[in-house]
Amino acid sequence: MAPDKFSAVWVSHTSISDFLQCPYAYYLKHVYKDPKTGHKMKIMSPP
Repeated sequence: MAPDKFSAVWVSHTSISDFLQCPYAYYLKHVYKDPKTGHKMKIMSPP
């Protein structure tokens, strides 16, 4: 049986770039959710 290509993990170039710049910032932006609200964090920078 051939492996199902849709069961693979798909990672965007943006996600890889974010991880290479700072793994912890990648975790906060793409993985972490606030336990109380279930919302992801939005990382902002001053103008």
